[in-house]
Amino acid sequence: MISSQKLAQIQGILLEKQEIVRKNEERINRLIDEIAHLRNRGASNVDVSSSEEEIIEAEEVEEKTVKFSKHPTKVGEFALRDTSTLLPVNTVKAFLRKEIFDLPPGVNQPGLPLDLLDGVDSFFCTEHKNERFPAFLSWIQQAALPEQSLQEFLLGAEFVSLRGTLHRLPKGRAVVCCKFEGVIFLCETEWKNLDYEKDYIYRQISLRDYVSEKRLAKEATDKTDEFYMVYACGEKTESSARFCYATKTDCVDEDGFPVQVPNFYGRTSRQITVDVPTIIYLEQRRAEVIARTSATSTNVGELQKVMLRKIPSTPESDERNYADLARLQEVLVAIRSHFRSVEEGVYVTVKKEKHSLRFIPTEQLFMPRSFQRRFKQGRGSQNV
Repeated sequence: MISSQKLAQIQGILLEKQEIVRKNEERINRLIDEIAHLRNRGASNVDVSSSEEEIIEAEEVEEKTVKFSKHPTKVGEFALRDTSTLLPVNTVKAFLRKEIFDLPPGVNQPGLPLDLLDGVDSFFCTEHKNERFPAFLSWIQQAALPEQSLQEFLLGAEFVSLRGTLHRLPKGRAVVCCKFEGVIFLCETEWKNLDYEKDYIYRQISLRDYVSEKRLAKEATDKTDEFYMVYACGEKTESSARFCYATKTDCVDEDGFPVQVPNFYGRTSRQITVDVPTIIYLEQRRAEVIARTSATSTNVGELQKVMLRKIPSTPESDERNYADLARLQEVLVAIRSHFRSVEEGVYVTVKKEKHSLRFIPTEQLFMPRSFQRRFKQGRGSQNV
């Protein structure tokens, strides 16, 4: 008889192997597409007497003609501690405890009721600057293969950002932009996560820890560790752009799709499915947890019950959600147009006003020199 702990370990190993197979399949498919594209170009397009400058120009044209899916395609995943230190993914990646949602009628869920604020006094959450975006850049720097260009690793993306920034930019949040190697990086510098918010942040973390488990972890974990999935989305056209983004993921289901664990604002956890469908789409979320507590007029109270709501995904809903990104695409296209006349390495603050974008020169910098060196050197070695 295999114990539940041993079974969980086996399932974790299986999931890890499945993820490796999936990534290899994606790489093989990309290589097949590239080979087919090269064959279609034909040998007659190659001029052996071309100068080095002409060869580079031909490579740029070729890169732009590579076709990618306009819907979110996974680039990779990473994990953070203290919002800035990269960790092994398996230390942080949490898997949904599906067994607590599949209990027979009348059987109480284990461990409930639960005080979601137990330990909050030692919890520190104050943040006054955006440390996650530089950490995201560090992951890109480490994860890209030595022979990969920046755009190749980003699956052809023209923009790089955190997912939350893409949501706030069209609403008027000021964002600092910089173009490097043909890619425009979007970084928020207005960043407030204050100590008075820690109660509802801590409840969300406690709820996440109840409904999930870090079954692949081989070292000590921390309550505030964060797991991110990275996607590329959109098409390069005159009216749309392709962008790459990192989105924080609470936990994943047995198929590797994100499950959201919402924050608390009352008797039940806040539901944002109807309010922001494009967030769910960009996260590729397939389910969300609903939690009920013994709330009073002044206190959320103890956790009493959790439920799981599935979020169906169909080709029709994918197309509808992609169309809903038009507001974001309009802003990205305008930024891309502006940066055609801006030199690489110049930082500009972008802020959306009523019917236009305002571009303001800034001295706020965020691009690490090691990141620039990595991809400048990589490009140079490919052109030798």
